[in-house]
This record gives sequence, C-alpha cells and structure tokens, in this order.
Amino acid sequence: ERDPERGARVRRNARALGVPGLRVVEASSADALPSLPRPDAVFVGGGATASLLDACWSALAPGGRLVVHGVTVETELVLHDARRRHGGSMSRIAVEDLDVIGSLHGWRPARSIVQWSAEKPVLQEDSESDT
Repeated sequence: ERDPERGARVRRNARALGVPGLRVVEASSADALPSLPRPDAVFVGGGATASLLDACWSALAPGGRLVVHGVTVETELVLHDARRRHGGSMSRIAVEDLDVIGSLHGWRPARSIVQWSAEKPVLQEDSESDT
C-alpha cells in the first residue's frame, strides 16, 4: 500500500478480523515487488495498468491468486485483456447506499466495481516434484 493512512487502516482491519501477522508494505508495487518473497496472493485495489498486472503476475507464486478491482472503462479493458491471457473470472459488483430523498429514503448507486480474479497455474514440473 503506497498510502500510509490506508496502510494503517489495513493493519487495524487485519487485527480486528483476526489476522494480526499480516505484513503491510508501504511502497508502490513497482518499488516493493522486486525485494519481496514471491506472494501467494496479490490484491490491486485500483490504478491497474497492463504493466502493473504483468509485474504482479510474474511475481506471483504458482498456485497464487491475483485479484484486481477497477471502476473505469479503461481499467476494465486492461482486466479483460488480462483475463483473455491468463484466464480467471470477471464480475461486476454494484453497491448502493441508503440515502435521504426529501422526507423519504432511496438507494443511491455508487460506481460499479469490475473484479478480475485468477489463479496462476502450478507448473507441471512443480506438481510432479511434490509427489
């Protein structure tokens, strides 16, 4: 996480949800990935580009999962291309918040979120060496 305030929020949420050992690295992905062990999971919450997804996919351990969210048409195109190349699934998630409409209430839609999720295949030679 490149934003220190969001990094602190991630730590608080992890502790509250029973994951006290979660390590949050405060840096851009491009700066952090080369110095980290191969991750089992990567989450990109926004700002996805083709080069970022390529770097994350390359760093991801076999059997690992990459999950990416986007809200713009441009990011959706990047995610569609990533799904075409690597497989996985895409979903569109819509969220609406209850809001006041005069003296009544109604649902106010937020931007839809497009999610791409894919698991990196385990190489055949890796699975054979485990048996």
